[in-house]
Amino acid sequence: FTNTNGVFVANRDGSGRRKLTAIQGWGIDWSPNGRVLRFNDHGHLWQVTPSGRDLHDLLPAWTAWEGRWTADGSYYIFTVSKDGRGSLWALRESSPLPWSHGTPTQLTFAPLSLGGALPSRDGRSIYASGGLSQQIDVVRFDPTTHLFKPVLPDLNLEEVVFSPDHQWMVYTVGNQLWRSRPDGTDRQQLAGGPSIPSVHGARWSP
Repeated sequence: FTNTNGVFVANRDGSGRRKLTAIQGWGIDWSPNGRVLRFNDHGHLWQVTPSGRDLHDLLPAWTAWEGRWTADGSYYIFTVSKDGRGSLWALRESSPLPWSHGTPTQLTFAPLSLGGALPSRDGRSIYASGGLSQQIDVVRFDPTTHLFKPVLPDLNLEEVVFSPDHQWMVYTVGNQLWRSRPDGTDRQQLAGGPSIPSVHGARWSP
C-alpha cells in the first residue's frame, strides 16, 4: 500500500509493516511470481523487491504508467503518453535476470488513445479504456447487431464493475461512485465530492 510517506508492505492483518521506499507511488502491482513490485510515480514506472531492495526506475527515458503483468508473467503491459494520446506497450519478461529487460513493443497506435490496460486471465486479450476521442464511456458488445453500445446512454461512464451475482453494478461518473441495476434502475450515489475528490478502481468483495 501507499500513503504520503511512501510505499509499504505488511501482513494481511496489518502487522509487520515495513517501508520499501519514500517515493509516493500509486498503482502498485505484484509480479505473478511475487518477487518484485512495480508502481507509478509522476510518469515513471519503479520496481522494488518486497524486501525493499533493488529500487530502480524501470524505463528511465520513458513517460509511462498503469502497468500490469499478464497472468503468466511473460509480459508487462503499460501506458505511454505522447502528444496528448495514450498508447499501450508490452515489455517481455523472458530474461532470467530481473534487472535486464528488452525493448518494449508498441501495441496500439493513433488515432486510438488507450490506457489502463488489464490483461485477461486466459492471456488472449487485453482490456483498456479510451477510444477515438477524449470522451471516455463504457460500452458493451451486442452479439445481435455486432455493435458496441453504451452501458448506460447519456451518463458517460468511466468505470463499471458488476457484482459477483451480476444483479448490481457500481460505476464512476466524474468524481462520483454510483450503484444501480444493470439496466440503470435503483440508482444510488455511494460516494463522491467534495469529501472524496477523485473516485477510481472500485471493486466488489468476492
